[in-house]
Amino acid sequence: MTTVLPVNAAAGVSRSPTYTEKARSAPISEATQTSVATPAATTATPAAAASSAPVVSVSDLKEHEAKQKDFKKIEKVVKKEGKKDVKQLKVVEKDAESKIKKAARAAKELSKLQKKVDKAKLKEVKHHNALTQAQAKHDASLTNLTMLTEQLDVKKEDHARLTALRDNKKATLEQVMAVKEENDATRKAVLDQAAPVLGQP
Repeated sequence: MTTVLPVNAAAGVSRSPTYTEKARSAPISEATQTSVATPAATTATPAAAASSAPVVSVSDLKEHEAKQKDFKKIEKVVKKEGKKDVKQLKVVEKDAESKIKKAARAAKELSKLQKKVDKAKLKEVKHHNALTQAQAKHDASLTNLTMLTEQLDVKKEDHARLTALRDNKKATLEQVMAVKEENDATRKAVLDQAAPVLGQP
């Protein structure tokens, strides 16, 4: 037979000395607390009080204590897991903050580099245009130089031809002049010999 203990101490029901402390730790219902505080409950008979108060058996107490131990174990595990999650969250938050800062720095560097690239492109276009203009001028100058060089070659050929003709004509002139001088001398001698002298037959 299971021993049953009344919870309400004010009801005047005797309790076993062996389970006195356990009976104190047992939960007291709201109805029992009300019966203790109400004067009318103090005048009730012990039998009536015992029948209205909730009772807790030894097996219930043991089961409750076992549940309390299990609850504390679960509570300990839950708290441990909670601390672990908090710690892991802090690590992830720290790593995320680091990555965010690095990404911000990278974005800043990317923006600066993009500006440099855009500036370099403008310079390249400017220099390309200048190079195109210079190339056009160079091509025109080269064409003009080629044309003038060809004209110079033609003039050199003409000059060489005229120089040769001049030298030939000069030699002919000198030859003709020499013949003339010789003929002039001959004719003069003939005239001098044929000229009459006064007093000579």
